[in-house]
Amino acid sequence: MYCRNAVHGMLVLAGMGMAFGVQAQDATSGFYVGAGIGQNKLEESNADLGFSFDGDDTAFTLFGGYQFNPWLAAEVGFIDGGSPSDTVQGVNIEVDSTAIEVALVGKVQVNRALTLFARAGLLAWDIEATARAGGFSARVEDDGNDLSYGLGGVLAAGPALDIRLQWRSAELQDTDLSLIDVSAIWKF
Repeated sequence: MYCRNAVHGMLVLAGMGMAFGVQAQDATSGFYVGAGIGQNKLEESNADLGFSFDGDDTAFTLFGGYQFNPWLAAEVGFIDGGSPSDTVQGVNIEVDSTAIEVALVGKVQVNRALTLFARAGLLAWDIEATARAGGFSARVEDDGNDLSYGLGGVLAAGPALDIRLQWRSAELQDTDLSLIDVSAIWKF
């Protein structure tokens, strides 16, 4: 479902870019920074134990990058994945998550207003899961590094401002992460 929503959002961006004909900045390289908000979804299941977690929450992103040429950029960012929660067999489980991502972003310019991209990177993540049942609670912390990937679209909103819609995914050990966010990007 999240992938389908991301594709729908990119089609909306494409239509807006063609309808408004916003002109992109002429510079093909340089630094940029951005901030975004979106939806983080965590899913994990274990058929042997009859366990299934499916939670989502609002996520925030801060990032910066360097555009080497019209088709390649490198980016580093911070993701606050919020606190997705779910009730599993009568136990309320809440997962606080944060991550640092380093990624390469390959781009294809559709027209002067719209650019599509794919990204691949490394996600260094940290989670703190809290389980509550009755008056008892238990907390578990974990961290790790995993590959991340994603797709998105960028709409030029002005000479130094872009609007980006993207979908990102990663597998954090046995937990699937899916993040859809909208960001504002300022180019220098």
